Amino acid sequence: MLEAETLNGYLGVTITYEMGEDTVVLDGSTLIDWVTYNGDGTATLDTDAVAAFVKNLASTYNTIFSNRTFTTTYGDTITVEGGDYGWWMDQASEVEELTQQILDQESGTREPVWYSKAAILGIGATGDYGDTYVEINLTAQHLYYYKDGALVVESDFVSGKNDATPTGTYGILYCERYATLNGENYSSPVSYWMPFYNGVGLHDASWRTSFGGTIYKTNGSHGCINLPIKVAQKIYENMSAGTAVVVYKLSGTESSSTTTQSNEDIASAIVDALEEITAEGEITSSNYNKMSKRIQWVEAAYDALSSSAKELVTNYDLLEAAVDALEEYDSTH
Repeated sequence: MLEAETLNGYLGVTITYEMGEDTVVLDGSTLIDWVTYNGDGTATLDTDAVAAFVKNLASTYNTIFSNRTFTTTYGDTITVEGGDYGWWMDQASEVEELTQQILDQESGTREPVWYSKAAILGIGATGDYGDTYVEINLTAQHLYYYKDGALVVESDFVSGKNDATPTGTYGILYCERYATLNGENYSSPVSYWMPFYNGVGLHDASWRTSFGGTIYKTNGSHGCINLPIKVAQKIYENMSAGTAVVVYKLSGTESSSTTTQSNEDIASAIVDALEEITAEGEITSSNYNKMSKRIQWVEAAYDALSSSAKELVTNYDLLEAAVDALEEYDSTH
């Protein structure tokens, strides 16, 4: 009687995984084979069976590191190999949590523990990024950003010299205003920073006047996608962490044409940044990092302007005041 009571508790458990359009049910008919009655009113759960179940679940629904069939804006359907975008289940944590839920005899719907997620679950790798993604054609040096299926912006860019920009499908890690990108022999303040892989990301490049064509072959970046500031701003304002970035090469799309970034756009961004700095007020320990990065970007962007363009920064006195305030803070802290 005690054995029946103990085992019936497990027979009544139903755990449901909703995996996109799929439903995976783990119920008493399976669990009863994982449980051994100990003869004293207790039972032992076969954790190897739990691990095998989770491993199978992961192998069915993981899409990370997969190759994807992708239809480009140019109309070509290609295979985009690799990249670290996709569903990736934390099997060790899922085994631990599922084991505890079974031992607690707790029915319910659960979501697996994921290291990383994609936009759509249950359809495999192809299309798991959904209809919001950045499409980057390294051959054409041109990108498209689609959000909810609609084109937000397209633009020429400059990518990494000597194949420094990796191909594959990645995800935006985070979005940051005013960052300083440091590497061997360089330090580059940027206004819009959206990394997607190993220090490579999308950002503005106030030091460049031209984008596209074959600039990258002789004057490429260290791997990042350098963009005109207005384009970087547009993407940033519509971007969120986790958005897919599809990077590929497409034979036959190379172009010699380039687009120009105007000094007026850079000067306008500097004016806006100086107003932001002034509105922030006094430099304190809580806003120091943000303020110092803003000031670093403004200084670098202003220095890159031509003499005539510098005259467009009508609130330059605010920069001088901000630099003085930063130096004073540094000297007293």
